[in-house]
Amino acid sequence: QVVPEEMLPLVHRMKELRESLVQTGDPEKGIWYIWGSSMPHESVQSEADWRFCYDQSDFRPFLIPFLQEDQTAVKGNIVIVSGGGYDFRSNRWEGFEAVPCFFKKGYNCFLLQRRISPYYPDDGALDLQRSIRFLRAHAEEMGIGAIDRIAVNGYSGGGWCIMDMLTDHYADSLPNESDSNYDPDETDKISSAVDAAMIVYGARFLSDEYRERFLGNPDLPPVFLVAAQEDFIDLDMTSADVYKAVSDLVPSELHIYARTQHGFGVGIGEDRSDPAGPVRTTLKNASRWPDDADIFLDETFRNKK
Repeated sequence: QVVPEEMLPLVHRMKELRESLVQTGDPEKGIWYIWGSSMPHESVQSEADWRFCYDQSDFRPFLIPFLQEDQTAVKGNIVIVSGGGYDFRSNRWEGFEAVPCFFKKGYNCFLLQRRISPYYPDDGALDLQRSIRFLRAHAEEMGIGAIDRIAVNGYSGGGWCIMDMLTDHYADSLPNESDSNYDPDETDKISSAVDAAMIVYGARFLSDEYRERFLGNPDLPPVFLVAAQEDFIDLDMTSADVYKAVSDLVPSELHIYARTQHGFGVGIGEDRSDPAGPVRTTLKNASRWPDDADIFLDETFRNKK
């Protein structure tokens, strides 16, 4: 595409900055690829144009691990899934804010880099399922403590990803049930059931059929839901609908925060009143939910069957 002439100085400056970057370490040592030599649903949407996609065509899903120094004192493990719908990963405002928040509370954190468009939503859910299995399969090798206590935490599209996993790709289900060309390995045979699901402004039933499949999950974990009163995406407050449906089935909580909008993460949102433009600021009321989630996880892990 032709770049407007007025944008050329910015483009050239960005090019200079990119060329000046210096790699200080091996990035491969700080990430864990979750799939082997193949992964299910490798085919992408037929008319995909990678030039306009968030990732390159050779993208492979992976986890970024953040492990406590003393694994004997770990409270549990949390797989975190950033939002961004099914089109990008909002790591900056959600994932990389959620990790230190829960790490400080004593949890190992694993930030999942799931597949997104032009892959189908199912693929991201399969990545989340696989990440849980991967952690269990490699717990001893990677030195992961408290592997019997695993929770998932998703924001917006990351919450949708959790909902999709709980609905169609969970516990003992195998990836080849969705992709007959995929040959399951030993890791795929490990249960992907989790002990808790924390869904932040991302709980919804896509259809009546979806709702029935979700509520028909016999291994549904305890659910912790967070929502924003002024959510421009969740105008019908579907988190409340999900809460009403699951509260009779499993231990559940719903926290709705006043004067908040979509995307506040762990209590950080945009102050739109600033005439100079939106500014990231702490939302004092919404910043309480991670503390409540910590209590919820503590009670949930303690009362495991």
